[in-house]
Formats: sequence, structure tokens, C-alpha cells
Amino acid sequence: ERESIGGEDQLLVRVGVYLNRPRELHVSIACDRAKIACDSIKKAYTSGISYYDDTIQEDVEKQQYIISNIDKAIREGWIKVYYQPIVRAINGSVCDEEALARWIDPVKGFMSPGDFIPILEEAKLIYKLDLYILEQALKKLKTIRKVGLHAVPQSINLSRSDFEACDIVDEVCRRVDAEGISHDLLTMEITESIVGSDFEYMKKQIGRASCRE
Repeated sequence: ERESIGGEDQLLVRVGVYLNRPRELHVSIACDRAKIACDSIKKAYTSGISYYDDTIQEDVEKQQYIISNIDKAIREGWIKVYYQPIVRAINGSVCDEEALARWIDPVKGFMSPGDFIPILEEAKLIYKLDLYILEQALKKLKTIRKVGLHAVPQSINLSRSDFEACDIVDEVCRRVDAEGISHDLLTMEITESIVGSDFEYMKKQIGRASCRE
């Protein structure tokens, strides 16, 4: 694989190794495991060698489980939303709440965002989670409004792959408008790395959201 590093093209060599001793597995399975080992270092920016072991196999199985079960986890309510208050230092009052996802699985148990978010991002399925979190936050805001309590804005995280997988601006605005919630009560958080990777594109998307308010 040839990549540009520091302005210079470099040929990166990544090797996966499976030690099939004694020859207990068919050669095709051994090759598959060697490829799994190689794929485990595909994000590295240097050449390298990776040896297949049980840890790599566990990571592959976790990845497959998360991808295969994200729809069911949303449908069955395995993914819970927790709200982290953001407090103003000047007066100690809550000015915002960040909606955070936790996956409480009947088979795997508690899974933190570090377990499932990178996998869903790479598979371009994170938009399903982000829209689910948005919907839960909207339900909360409707309940607060119904009982006459003061509502603070809800902060929702968006991933770069959300913009690649669907028209995330339209999906968000459509859900917010359908629930009759003011746009002022939603804060969409976009990381600097997302904006920096394609500034003009992200500027256009943010402009679209502003026009819908």
C-alpha cells in the first residue's frame, strides 16, 4: 500500500501471520486468520507484522456481534441514554446536558462507547445510533415541556460517517420539527477533526441546518 506521509510517498508493508503448527487447520482457514491479523494493523501509518492470536479473534467476534445486533439493540432498548449535565462555573446552574449512549447487552453485559462507537463508525452504521439518541432526547424534552418544567438544551454528538451514510441534516431537522421542539433546545456537536477534514463541505451542511430553524 502506497501512502503519502509528510509529503513523500512511502510504500507501507503490512504482514499478517498465522502459525499453523502443527498443521491443524486447512490452508484456507489459516490464510483467513493471517488476513485477520493483517487487517488488525491496517490503520497504522507504519509498516509492520501482526501475529494472529486469541485477542485478535475476540476483537473480530466483538465487531461482528456489534454490527449484527445494532438494530436489535435499538429496538429492544439495550442502548440506554444517560445525560451528563454541563454546569456554568459562574453560578453553578445546569446550562446544557450531553446525551451519552451505553449499551447494556443481555449477552455481553455492559459495553462502553469505546467498545461499540469506533466499530459502528467504521461500518458506517453510527448514524442509526446517533438518530436514536436524538429521538430519546426529543422524548425527554417533550415530557419536560408537558409537566411544565424548565428545559435546558440537549447536546447530541454527530460522527463524520453520519454525513456519508445519509442526509443527516434533513434527518435531524425532520425529527425535531415533527416533535414540535425548538431548534434552540438541541446542540449538535461536531468534532474539530470532522470539520477540518473537509471545511467547505461541513460549512455548507451547517448552513443548511441554520436555514431550517
